[in-house]
Amino acid sequence: MAGVGEGRGKSDAQLCQSLLDLYDVADTVFNTILNRVKSEQEKLNNLTARIVEREAQVAAIAGTKEAITLFSSAKYLQVPTEQADFVPLFGGKQSEFPIAPVFN
Repeated sequence: MAGVGEGRGKSDAQLCQSLLDLYDVADTVFNTILNRVKSEQEKLNNLTARIVEREAQVAAIAGTKEAITLFSSAKYLQVPTEQADFVPLFGGKQSEFPIAPVFN
């Protein structure tokens, strides 16, 4: 009967280890999501600040009664090279988690 108690102790230890592993994975997932949210929030705040600044410029121009001459180049503005394509949060080459298909 000593084997039964030993087997249960091993299965309890495996269960505890599995729960600790699950906790670590869940912690990593939520930290990854939190970091992405912070990054996207920063981008949104920068964009909002640019919009507010342009609205203030338009309001300053619209409030005048005198003639205004605006000069514009013939070319379109260059797209900033610092903008990157959207990267999926989980999946893709940057992901540390394996992605399994849900449906075949």
